[in-house]
Amino acid sequence: MTQVYITVRFICAMNFTKEKTQMITRSSYYCSGHDRSLPDLNYPSFIAYVNASDSPSATRFVQTFRRIVTNIEEGISTCRAKLTRPIGFRIKVSPTKLVFGKKNEKLKFTLTLESRRKMKELMVHGSLSWVQDEGANVVRSPIVVTTMDFVSQ
Repeated sequence: MTQVYITVRFICAMNFTKEKTQMITRSSYYCSGHDRSLPDLNYPSFIAYVNASDSPSATRFVQTFRRIVTNIEEGISTCRAKLTRPIGFRIKVSPTKLVFGKKNEKLKFTLTLESRRKMKELMVHGSLSWVQDEGANVVRSPIVVTTMDFVSQ
């Protein structure tokens, strides 16, 4: 997947209007339904947009991200998840341990954010760190949950 296509998918996932999307991309590209899936772009960071309205759905929030990671170590390597949760959210990663058998091997994991209350803050932060058992490497990915409406600004 090319970087340009990933960037266009990111813009589509932001739910801009057709006109704004075409202005940003400087093309006649139209975002289809499958282009609007921001959580699965396989970026190293996680950002979740929470509905800040007073509607009943604003009190229940669940978002699952799917990611693929690549081993950069020679040989066998084991990494364990260390989570720092955003205030007001439960966080789960599955699996919690990644066991790589060789260099450049790719493994999948999911991260799920959940809250049962209306978010009062404008933005909260957390992180997922993959800590190598031998302690040689730590890969940290930021997690941001926000009620900000970037589309209408």
